[in-house]
Amino acid sequence: MSTVNLWKIPFNPSHSTSAISTLGPTSAYLDAESEKEGWIFRVPRSMTITHLGVRFVGYAGTPPTYRISLQGVSGSNGTPDGSIKGSGACYTTFTPPANSSWNNTFQWFQLNTSYDASPGELLSYVMDWYSGTIDASNRSHVCEYWSGNIDGVPYAANYVSSWVKRAYTPSFGYKDGSSPTYVFGQPSIQTSYGATLGANGDRAALKFSLPSWFCSSAKICGARLMLSSEGAGQSAKFGLWDSSGVLQDITLDSDVFAYPSSSHQLVEVYFDEASLSTLSADTTYYLGIERVAASTTLYELANYTASDLKAFPMGDSWIRSVYSSGAWTDTNTNRPLVSPIFADITAPAGTSGLLVHPGMVGGMRA
Repeated sequence: MSTVNLWKIPFNPSHSTSAISTLGPTSAYLDAESEKEGWIFRVPRSMTITHLGVRFVGYAGTPPTYRISLQGVSGSNGTPDGSIKGSGACYTTFTPPANSSWNNTFQWFQLNTSYDASPGELLSYVMDWYSGTIDASNRSHVCEYWSGNIDGVPYAANYVSSWVKRAYTPSFGYKDGSSPTYVFGQPSIQTSYGATLGANGDRAALKFSLPSWFCSSAKICGARLMLSSEGAGQSAKFGLWDSSGVLQDITLDSDVFAYPSSSHQLVEVYFDEASLSTLSADTTYYLGIERVAASTTLYELANYTASDLKAFPMGDSWIRSVYSSGAWTDTNTNRPLVSPIFADITAPAGTSGLLVHPGMVGGMRA
């Protein structure tokens, strides 16, 4: 029976990544008429782009009116080409509030005219000054990218006197306004948070179900998780649970980790039972870690709204859940950095093999 590695930790919805460190936002201060911030990305499939999104960090004074526009990309240097799509109509303007209500939030803006994008099309969107007083005392600053993880594509770029590309994880998002709405990019990334377990027997896990379009049944032999381990000389228990209790688990000596007392460790574990449980489609399960004797943290991405999780593999139905005092408690805005490792997948009835779906690269299926 061969192991099927469908994806790694879904930290970056656009591709797999092997590990992350503590993330920190890097801001672009848009405080001059000539300054711009851009994000460059490839479209994964045919879609109608209706919204663009920006994460605001802070403000000063009375911010001016800004414009956000969908543009092409220069083939010579990979930066926005200055040509607004839709014959110049794919844009909108907005004025951020002169208060902190947008600080550290991701804001969506609907374009005046939507854009029909083609699979693999290279696009950019740009935020720049539109009208009003703009200077160091009257401006907004937005999250340009997240340090701690390096990207190739997508990426951000900043313009002061010329475009400069940034080789880190960009903070951006765009929506396909079809029904249902699809979300792409990294709209929800804030930083790597964690669910810290305070008592022995407490659990932190990815709450998930396998949709019927994906499989009729499956078996999970392990998981990849991002955590802080319990420390040298301690043990860590990893498990797969359903509403009735344990389906698979394994307890490991944390001394076999590279850095037993370090945070932000990517751990790959495999269950040791001779027989694996058969999981049914459209049934709730939990995959994560249980505290044994010392405090441990399972890291996750905290989001502004539950709908932003649509940008992640399997969409907004895969969320964080914590078990304590005999009950599971959900947080539907957070995605734990946990991904299952499949040992067996049975295709849905009437199909010849595994279905590939936009949810695996960002997006949501109805």
